[in-house]
Amino acid sequence: MSSESRFPDEEDAFKYSLEWFKYHAGQRYESFRLFVFQLFLVPLGAIGTLVAKPDADANPYFWSALCALLIFGAWMSFLFFRLDRRNRHLVRLGENMLKEFEPRLFPEIVDMKVKTRGILVVDDSEHPTQEWYNSHSKIFEMIFFTSMAVFGASAAGALVWAAYLFQDP
Repeated sequence: MSSESRFPDEEDAFKYSLEWFKYHAGQRYESFRLFVFQLFLVPLGAIGTLVAKPDADANPYFWSALCALLIFGAWMSFLFFRLDRRNRHLVRLGENMLKEFEPRLFPEIVDMKVKTRGILVVDDSEHPTQEWYNSHSKIFEMIFFTSMAVFGASAAGALVWAAYLFQDP
């Protein structure tokens, strides 16, 4: 029983790299969409409680639940930040493989010299060090850290406010 080992040809390797990139880029996008949904869901829980029961803020259990909800929001922001870092790494692996193929896919002859042009290669050469506002990764990080800070500070503020409201005279 003989088994043939098949080495992928360049076309197979390119297709694999492209599918890898598309899958993980899509996964990164979808996880960020889920994060944004979670970002609005946490405060809506507190607002919904106050709308449904306007005197809920007079109950110490409301403040306990609000603090737990806000801490949960901060924790989820941290977890989404970690997930995005992993997804970003996987996307970059695909980008790096695609960069290897670009010079062969997009050659240009300029002054009798072959000059490579490709989307990823050109983007890297035009933006070697991106400012924070030109990078999806940096903007995502700022959103994750801001939401962690807002949820955390809100939880601390709710604890202090609840302690003030329910202190013994």
